[in-house]
Amino acid sequence: MRQHRIIKTALALVLVTGAGQAASGTPTKPGTATTSSTGQAKSTTPPKTTAKPPAKTPPKPPAKTPAKSTAKTPAKTSAKTQAKPPAKTPAKPAVTPPTAPLPAPHPVSFKNGDPVAILLLGIDRRAQERGRSDTIMVLVLNPRQNRAKLLSIPRDSRVAIPGRKGLDKINHAYAYGGTGLSVKTVSALIGLPIYYHAEVDLAGFVQLVNGLGGVTVSVKQGFKYEGLTYQPGVSRMNGTQALGYTRMRYDDPKGDLGRIERQKSVLEALGKQLHTLRGIAYAPAMLNIALKNVQTNIGAGDAFNLYRNYRPSLKNVERLYLGGKSRKIDNLWYYVLDPQSVKHVSAVLQHEAQGGKR
Repeated sequence: MRQHRIIKTALALVLVTGAGQAASGTPTKPGTATTSSTGQAKSTTPPKTTAKPPAKTPPKPPAKTPAKSTAKTPAKTSAKTQAKPPAKTPAKPAVTPPTAPLPAPHPVSFKNGDPVAILLLGIDRRAQERGRSDTIMVLVLNPRQNRAKLLSIPRDSRVAIPGRKGLDKINHAYAYGGTGLSVKTVSALIGLPIYYHAEVDLAGFVQLVNGLGGVTVSVKQGFKYEGLTYQPGVSRMNGTQALGYTRMRYDDPKGDLGRIERQKSVLEALGKQLHTLRGIAYAPAMLNIALKNVQTNIGAGDAFNLYRNYRPSLKNVERLYLGGKSRKIDNLWYYVLDPQSVKHVSAVLQHEAQGGKR
């Protein structure tokens, strides 16, 4: 019975992705949309600093004797010029958030209703591969304020992965080091220590949809993907069709962000079906599917308290997104994050995880 509660809670956390709506107040700051305007505004300050040094340095060397100044000043100026670039260059590659060490993540008291951050991963396993995290979300539950924040991270986001050189796609973290490395990578990105995680195999997603007899989705844009054709309008999909609908991203004008929106629409439809009489009737079969495809480090007792004490928070979910642009780098497409957007969203999540008021 307790094992069933764990899975029921994990499924509830995953399906809650369709319950929230993007808050209209968040995009006003450089947090949720692609905010290139803020980046341009900040770039106007460097020209002021570069204009001052040339005005002061030229008059002094010519005023002194050439023989003495050339003997002393080259030694000083060369030392200064060599000392300054190394101090500035490390800051330029900072496409990702600060690399300062984070506090070690620790368990919280679900019984007392402490705010908690949970990493949700949808894993795409093919053939004999370990798989990659096809869906990456961070759910922060704050029972003290009866609300929650849900961040969707594009799988192609170009970030630093702990222990790896350079920058890479964030979904590669799972391929390199499983759930543990994914937790570390996401924690470093948003500056928030994460202890809990729930991992769902996408094969279980197919079984779940088929177990419910399919899912009804409103298709906004028609496209073809892996032999499947999707026409605009209301469509009834089986598990394989629903999975393909949530996977496609290259033919979407919005790229990975459009893919996240389609995931949301499918999960929202699934959530509604699970709350119908038909969904309740299929509950035992759904639990068996979940047992095989959901993994989490949330214990049985914590799962019970999570389900009992945090449900009001799940009724008030605000969705967050990371601004950025798709760019081709070294013949690979990446989602290059806007540092200001990352900074803003990180601050929102950290504030919520501390249980703070608005």
